[in-house]
Amino acid sequence: MEGAGTVEAVADDVTDLRPGDRVAYAGTIGGYAEARLIAADRVVKLPETIGDEVAAAMMLQGMDRGVPQPQGLSRSRPATRS
Repeated sequence: MEGAGTVEAVADDVTDLRPGDRVAYAGTIGGYAEARLIAADRVVKLPETIGDEVAAAMMLQGMDRGVPQPQGLSRSRPATRS
């Protein structure tokens, strides 16, 4: 579902990515694949300061904000046991 890696090749009409660029993505299947074919507009170019593991994980942060929560649970504090 999400992943990060290095661009190996780009189509002739892609101008903002180059082979060797590090990218992350989410929402496409095949996160465990050795190689992927993903549209250029589905990836995010990564700065050198962000590692692949963090980049892949951050792509899904906040995606649960629209998911209804069971009544009585709050997002602002963790659930506790009595």
